[in-house]
Amino acid sequence: MKKAFLAYFTLGYPNIETTEEVIKGAIEGGATGIEIGIPFSDPVADGPTIQHAHNIALKNGTLADDVFSLLKNLGPYREKVNFYIMAYLNSIMNAPCGMENFIKKSKKYGVEGFIIPDLPFSEIKRKKVKIDFPLILFATNESSFDTLKEYKKYKPPFVYYIARYGTTGERKTLPDDIRENIALIKGAIELPLYIGFGISKKEHVKTLYEVADGVIVGSHLIKLIIENEDKRPENIGKIIKEEVKKLLG
Repeated sequence: MKKAFLAYFTLGYPNIETTEEVIKGAIEGGATGIEIGIPFSDPVADGPTIQHAHNIALKNGTLADDVFSLLKNLGPYREKVNFYIMAYLNSIMNAPCGMENFIKKSKKYGVEGFIIPDLPFSEIKRKKVKIDFPLILFATNESSFDTLKEYKKYKPPFVYYIARYGTTGERKTLPDDIRENIALIKGAIELPLYIGFGISKKEHVKTLYEVADGVIVGSHLIKLIIENEDKRPENIGKIIKEEVKKLLG
C-alpha cells in the first residue's frame, strides 16, 4: 500500500487564492491528501506558526463555509487525493450555514473526514456531541491499550498519532522512542496510522515511512508560505510543489 503524505494548509492564509494554489502545488508535488484547517480564534493545539496563519485568515474575514467554494474551485484535483477538514468543534457547530449543512456540503464535495483536536474520544463515546461524519481519532503515548482497541468499531479513515507533547511546530529531530511507540499503537488499533507534529525533513519522512502508514506535514509548509507571502499565489504554489517533492525524496 502506498504511504500517505498529507499536507496541511490554513484556509484563507494569506488569502483564499493562495490556499488554492498551494493545495494544487502540494498535489502536483506528490501529496496523497490535503488537510484544510478552518481558522479559529483560539487554536489551542497549534503552535505560533499555524496560529499566525489563523490570525491572518480571520483578519481577512475567512469563514468556515469558504472551504466549500475552495473545494468547488479545485474541481479535478479533488479526484486525485483525499481531502480532510481540520476544525475546532465550535467552528463546525457554529458554521454560518449550520452544522447539518456543513456536514452535508462536506459529503457533497468528497471530504473524507473531520479532524477535531478539541473533541476527545471520551466525548465521542458518550455521544455528547453527535457528528454524523467520519472522524479521525487521535493517539498519544498516554493512550491506553484498551481505549485504542475500541477505535476500530468507529471506522476512522485513519488514526492521527501525535508524535510529541505540546503544540504543532517544526522540530529538528524525531523522538528517540518513536519507533517503539508506533509499533505498540499499530498493534492495538489495526487501522492506518499517520504521524504528525514536528515533521520537517525528508529524513523524518523516510524514517516514519518505515514504521507508519503516512505522515502529516503542516507547520513546515506554513512557514514556507510565511517566508514567501509577498509573492504571487501561483509562485507560492510552485514553491510548495518543490518542497513536497523534496520531502518525498
